[in-house]
Amino acid sequence: MLMILGFAYNSQAQSLEIGLFGGGSYFITDANPSLHFKNVKPAFGIVGRYYSGSRWAFRSSITKTDSDTLSGLTDVSILAEFNFFEYYTGSNKNYVSPYIFGGISTFFHNPKDANDNNLQISFPFGVGVKYSISKRVGVAFEWRMHKSMRDDLDRITLEPNKYQKDWYNFTGISFTYRLDLSNPGACKGFNNIYEN
Repeated sequence: MLMILGFAYNSQAQSLEIGLFGGGSYFITDANPSLHFKNVKPAFGIVGRYYSGSRWAFRSSITKTDSDTLSGLTDVSILAEFNFFEYYTGSNKNYVSPYIFGGISTFFHNPKDANDNNLQISFPFGVGVKYSISKRVGVAFEWRMHKSMRDDLDRITLEPNKYQKDWYNFTGISFTYRLDLSNPGACKGFNNIYEN
């Protein structure tokens, strides 16, 4: 989770947010090839977000869910986010922004078959909206799709669709708490940002 702290500390508006995610998940597979939000299951997780400025953030998250065919799916993602507007959690001026994101993740589940290679890669992307509800607390609502490299997440493999990989989704809301990472020389800049 703290790997996102490896980015250079040369920005005036550096901060780390940690928090919780809750929502639902669903799968787009051979059994359900096109209908979104079908058979939604509960999903929950933790999230850490590093801000290097007002537009870009780098996020790591761990999210868990179940499905009708998979037990205990766990996704670990690393994502880059771009805010359409300037955004700072705690600001009275730049307190809301839509955003887009993309990255890479690995996921695994409790295999029902001892020969199942359950550690896999997926490519997540999506959209969301952030809103600062207090000086330290922010909330975000997002829709996130994952393109997996498997065609059997529903335990069905149809030969005509052998090149159509399965997808899974997390949709929900996260609450995060902001921690400042600025150096002493940037304190004045931070005060100006969060007073505006």
